[in-house]
Amino acid sequence: MTTSMTDPPAKLTPDTGGLTHDMIQEAVGDIGDAAMAAIIETGATLEQFDEAAALAAGESDVVSASRIHPDPVVQAVYEILTVNQAYDEDRP
Repeated sequence: MTTSMTDPPAKLTPDTGGLTHDMIQEAVGDIGDAAMAAIIETGATLEQFDEAAALAAGESDVVSASRIHPDPVVQAVYEILTVNQAYDEDRP
């Protein structure tokens, strides 16, 4: 398979607006390799990731945790970031 100059990149990098493991870890700490990979797979931009991280940390009043965010990428990243929080809260 050949690619042309107009094809999108196969993997996102900071140069193309995507996230890296180091960028995510710097922002939210060690969340595990599976969560890191899942966030990168969403194709989120740094702006989308920052919004989702703010929502997950309770730092944003844009959307309450009970409502679905209108941007599906932000919602996906938010769910990845908060899945362990919900599990930890349910544990005795």
